[in-house]
Amino acid sequence: MSFYGTYVLARSATLLPHVPGMRSAFGSRFMSIDRYQDGWQLVGLMTPMYHEMPTINGGPVPLATATGTPVLAVEIKESYCLQYGGATPGGRQWLAHSAPAAADRHKRCSFDHHVDATVPLPAGVDLPADDPAGLADHLAGWAGEAGLDTSAKRIAEALGTHTDESAVYGLVQALGLVPVDTVYPAVELNDADWHECWRRADNASVRVIQEWNLRRTGELRAAGRPAAGRRRRVHPVPGPGRRLDVRRRTHQSGATRRSDPPAGNVPPTVATDQLRAHTAERARRRLRLM
Repeated sequence: MSFYGTYVLARSATLLPHVPGMRSAFGSRFMSIDRYQDGWQLVGLMTPMYHEMPTINGGPVPLATATGTPVLAVEIKESYCLQYGGATPGGRQWLAHSAPAAADRHKRCSFDHHVDATVPLPAGVDLPADDPAGLADHLAGWAGEAGLDTSAKRIAEALGTHTDESAVYGLVQALGLVPVDTVYPAVELNDADWHECWRRADNASVRVIQEWNLRRTGELRAAGRPAAGRRRRVHPVPGPGRRLDVRRRTHQSGATRRSDPPAGNVPPTVATDQLRAHTAERARRRLRLM
């Protein structure tokens, strides 16, 4: 399965998710934090949630300013497109692009790195041509400012063996960082106990960004004022006794546990799909009524 997300490498005494500028630049869908000696951290994130997109445009510069140390960010799209961005506390930044698997897959990078990007290109700046030697030089210079002992040749050799997101870990090894431990999220969003909550949050996030885009383009009417000749319809919201998911409250113990399959022997996964479809349809209807 292709990967979409960002890896951020920085040094901080505080866990990076708690550092100002981290979430506003890269989102909040943290996968893991690999900690290394001397306070270095490699944070893996999935693509930001939709409602976070309006603030995702600062790149690594705000985080470098907040931590007072050089920061490296690598945005990855479809596993084969890697956009590198390095920044120093003084505000200096460099950008480099790498798609080592594109030639083998008979395609060039087709992504727009100007919008909805965690390592964005400035307006009016074209995507830089792939230059493995230049990328290695950029990374070696960045490492020197960060106080890491490596060379462009060593970095180039490490990156040359990777064609996907694993290049990030190859780079970390080339930088000579010594691993300490890995911190994982307290809640696994794909776990059955949290999956439905996560899906509802994702659907809400879609509605927020849709409304934001409509307001930005001036297409959203004032709240409470439907189009002439149309009446607002009230759509039922699943509640106690009417929920489409697979949870219920037991009266004996007060604990939450998984319920029996819905009537008609519909598997729980089908009921969950019904809820997602129900929520998506409500969102579409609301947008049509605005």
